[in-house]
Amino acid sequence: MALCASFAAHSAKSPEKVIALLEAVKRCNVPIVKALLAEKLNVNAPVVQFDKDMFGRKSVPYGKNLLLQAAQEVRMGGWDRNPQCMETVAQLLTAGAEPNVAAMDNDNWTYGLTPIFIAFAAGDEQLTDTLLKAGADPRKARTAVKQYPPPDNFAENQTPLMYMVAKSMLGGGISLHGALTIEPKEERLKKYHPKDVEAETQRAAKTIQFFERAVSLSNIEARDKGGRTVLMYARTFNGFSTPIVKKLIELGASPLVKDAEGRTIRDQALLLNDATLLAFLDGLKK
Repeated sequence: MALCASFAAHSAKSPEKVIALLEAVKRCNVPIVKALLAEKLNVNAPVVQFDKDMFGRKSVPYGKNLLLQAAQEVRMGGWDRNPQCMETVAQLLTAGAEPNVAAMDNDNWTYGLTPIFIAFAAGDEQLTDTLLKAGADPRKARTAVKQYPPPDNFAENQTPLMYMVAKSMLGGGISLHGALTIEPKEERLKKYHPKDVEAETQRAAKTIQFFERAVSLSNIEARDKGGRTVLMYARTFNGFSTPIVKKLIELGASPLVKDAEGRTIRDQALLLNDATLLAFLDGLKK
């Protein structure tokens, strides 16, 4: 299978160094990253590798993106920040990495992503600011590329905001539900140390503030290939969705929008027998 021309030209020059750069980025090894970038490598060319079938034969090609890899490493290890990896992100951007180039990995959770998806999902202010300053487009959706067949169940046209909500629902990113359902402070003071309560209050406030900012940077009514909006993502991915749905409606999302099958979020709630969400949505009409 033919590889994309940009990589073919680049790989003929220094394939080993590109692979070495990817490995250095994965380890946030700043000195090695700097040394390799000094050789003027093409930081936007996909680092092409091959998936293998059950017999070990090369099959589908996929391309990792250096800047996306660096953004992922910032949140390596259960989304705990690795400050040293921010330097890797900065070095790649200085070397000309384009923040809107998507990864063509063969993983359903990374194929078609640009680094801003990772920043939004993690709720990382510094990473978000760095990428936006470099020209990242928070409205750019995931799309498939002919040279790199997408994985099964690829969420085509999914936006960074949709991805953020999906990862939050599945426990792999910023905790929106936890921030929006935090107990009243006086109730928590009866059970926890005042310092813990204060820290939790601050985290929740910061999470909500970041979410509001992400919404303001996005098109809240954007639709994926199935016609779903971010409001529908909140319902699709979690049975405890009411607080997030409520917040999105407060921020301007319409509960009347229908997906490609003609269903509104209320129809989804009815189909899944989500009594709490139904009660909330019906209350909006009164």
